[in-house]
Amino acid sequence: MVKNNVRKCEINEAYKAASVRANEIYEIGADERIKRLEENYKELLQKYDQTTNPTKWTKEGYIKAGLCTMILLNSHFLNSYKLDWKMFNSPTEVVALLAVSCVWDVGFLLVNKKVGYYEIDIIIKDFHGNIVLLLEVHGEHHEKPEQKEKDRQKREYYKEQGYQYMEIKGVELKNQFTTSVRKIAKEIEESLKKQRVAYMLKRGKVLSVNNGKPII
Repeated sequence: MVKNNVRKCEINEAYKAASVRANEIYEIGADERIKRLEENYKELLQKYDQTTNPTKWTKEGYIKAGLCTMILLNSHFLNSYKLDWKMFNSPTEVVALLAVSCVWDVGFLLVNKKVGYYEIDIIIKDFHGNIVLLLEVHGEHHEKPEQKEKDRQKREYYKEQGYQYMEIKGVELKNQFTTSVRKIAKEIEESLKKQRVAYMLKRGKVLSVNNGKPII
């Protein structure tokens, strides 16, 4: 099912390089992108009630993450897609999208959009707009007890709704990229088996899938 080969060492190196470069840009401080990110951070604080739903980002952390996201999107892996950095909440979501792009066409992905009650990091759809997989990327803050409980509620909600739902750690995406791609591919295949009719891309060819059996 994997249609292109991206080595995990390349992703790890690209992420590290982007992170280092983001820190350098932040320390220098004379970059127009920093001003844009500062304005976005103000909007973020206004969006959330800090007493009940505080953002996980400090101002410095948010700006560095935003710069890292921009740099990753301009890498040779993804620059041809011309994706807007504002779509993403973290650099690891960019890595997640890259992983999904190894098994699915980027034109059929949505990033950080609501499905029912919650917002989902990456939504994978078929040619008819049916949801194939909901993918959530978990950073370090997901290890906190209160966040774990929120994640549990979210997971149960989508299971009750009948969606194929997957959670993956950001560190796993960065350090075990190839394995992560295979896991995502497996989840997609499981979803397609459950659906009566769905469509997918495989090495540039369109296949129709009926009850899990390809019709060529």
